[in-house]
Amino acid sequence: AGVRDFVDFRRRVPIRCYEDFLPWIERMRQGERNVLIAEPVRMFALTSGTSGVPKHCPIGSLFVREMHSQHLLWLRAIVVDHPATAGGAYLSIVSPAESSRTVGGIPVGAISGRHLLDQNPFIRWRQVVPYEVCAIKDYAARYHAMLVFALARPDLSVAMSVNPSTLVLLQQTLRQNAEALLEDLAAGRLAGANGLLPEERKALECRLRPQPRRAAFLREKMRAAGALLPRHAWPNLALIATWQGGSAPFYLSQLQDAWPDCPRRCLGLRASEGIFSIPLADNTACGVLAVGGHVMEFLPADANVTPHAETSGSHELEKGKRYRLIITTSAGFCRYDLADIVEVAGFRHAAPEIVFLHKAGNVLSITGEKVTENQVVLVMREVQRDFAEVKGFTVTLELITPPRYVLAVELADDCCHPQKDMADRLRQILRAFERHLCRFNHEYAEKRASGRLASPRLLRLACGTYLAYRAACVAAGRPDSQIKPPHLVQPPGAGAAPVKGCHFFDRARVIDFCEMGEHRADGFNSQEPFRSPPP
Repeated sequence: AGVRDFVDFRRRVPIRCYEDFLPWIERMRQGERNVLIAEPVRMFALTSGTSGVPKHCPIGSLFVREMHSQHLLWLRAIVVDHPATAGGAYLSIVSPAESSRTVGGIPVGAISGRHLLDQNPFIRWRQVVPYEVCAIKDYAARYHAMLVFALARPDLSVAMSVNPSTLVLLQQTLRQNAEALLEDLAAGRLAGANGLLPEERKALECRLRPQPRRAAFLREKMRAAGALLPRHAWPNLALIATWQGGSAPFYLSQLQDAWPDCPRRCLGLRASEGIFSIPLADNTACGVLAVGGHVMEFLPADANVTPHAETSGSHELEKGKRYRLIITTSAGFCRYDLADIVEVAGFRHAAPEIVFLHKAGNVLSITGEKVTENQVVLVMREVQRDFAEVKGFTVTLELITPPRYVLAVELADDCCHPQKDMADRLRQILRAFERHLCRFNHEYAEKRASGRLASPRLLRLACGTYLAYRAACVAAGRPDSQIKPPHLVQPPGAGAAPVKGCHFFDRARVIDFCEMGEHRADGFNSQEPFRSPPP
């Protein structure tokens, strides 16, 4: 009550991380009212968990309106720039708005699903995949049913997914299961969705109708091209809307030949905690700071975060500088350290335009080289231009003497090189990784030249590793559309092999490995599937 202005607010209210809010969050989860917000909690939104285990963010009606006002600005810019999107059908891939309930009976789920359910009925009517499909519990059945519904609509004009890796997974499922999908499309059924519960199958199949002509048309396309791809199914797609910041470019490059050649509009910097930028142009992660939404403050990216660290306002930002985002929203997070690192790319009139780079702390560094997730993604984009069979990757450190970087890759399942050719191929991939990492991180190059870092090692993971990781996260209750592959993994401890001691590598099957001058098929890996991550 003693806060009179923003100066008072910054002086009286400390900067806090999520753990600092936990005592209040737990009281709200128990059903207690008027704790962080003076209105009922509609739901708890799960974060993607990129900085740790999933977090529970309280969502009230005022916060929903606060977010929606910024979303409408983003949507209006799309309609103005791409009129074809205004009247067509759209595919929106979301996670369930309710996956569980708290002890106090409050729904827990994904904000993307809640946003879809809250939309105008006319807008929801244009969605080609019913929301109920996105709520299917079985992972494989969900994507099979999604594709059967979507393949029935040649008039699809917009494809929207929070994470581009979801679109990559969709195209892989379409390519690998094309025949079963076309059979279901022709018959108006979901026979190929083996994991459907009886009640789910009954509710969804009554909304399908047999489309033998459409199935025959797509089968002919598949025979002519050798595979069924999204560009065959939806040639008139006018826009792909998905995240383009951070690690997204690695997956966007995998959409290039499979999807129609149409513009891509970034969703901007948005999370369960709010919407913070509004992209107004295609094919860029840059967006105007959402100054009309939440309250935002900024710390220098390399500053120590203390309760009363001196912050800058939106009007004080400088082009080319990097900042750490501190937010205050109507969801009860006051001066909350979002731990997102952004860069000011320029200005639109007086408003800064920002680009998300990476999560604070998502950095590997053992000799001061500070390799960031953003740098690793840039490196692997360059690698993938020459080695398109690389479909997934994770980088970690091996703490030996001297320490070294470890690159784990999953190759395409149709990559069938003989063993000798595979050995040469893996060494080429590793050398390309080393070369580009030296180019993007001069400190890494210096430490390698001085011998403080040993030459890197490459691990080849079994096909389906990242799909299994994603399925395990879904089974543990993580929102499917928000799951991001672990591109940087902190080392488990001194002397530990990178395949032992952390969740991702513990159950990832390593087929073989190579160093700069060595290649070996090895059995030191686990043969077990991924476990669900700890709660």
